[in-house]
Amino acid sequence: MDIRVTRTTTGSPDGVRTALYRAGEIYGPASEPPMPADLARVFLREGWAVEAAPEAKDLGAAPENKDLGGAPDDAASESDDERPGKRPAVTVRKGSRRARRASRRGGK
Repeated sequence: MDIRVTRTTTGSPDGVRTALYRAGEIYGPASEPPMPADLARVFLREGWAVEAAPEAKDLGAAPENKDLGGAPDDAASESDDERPGKRPAVTVRKGSRRARRASRRGGK
């Protein structure tokens, strides 16, 4: 648990030596000096510290919302259907009857 010390105070992280914990600094198990969980609870209980909020990562701008209605991306769009002389896009599996007939007709 990471805490932000609100008042400069000494404490003993191991029960033998003492360390100075400075106001405004964030301390935790991996900090120097270390702040064991039981010592952190004492600091919180006595009002010498507050829980430190996890640092927010900069994720950049949120993506724009997508239109939930309409056809999926791989389907033909309405503008393709409205063009005169154009047939909608059709996916043809390789080796299917439709693909063999199209190859005999010259790919049409």
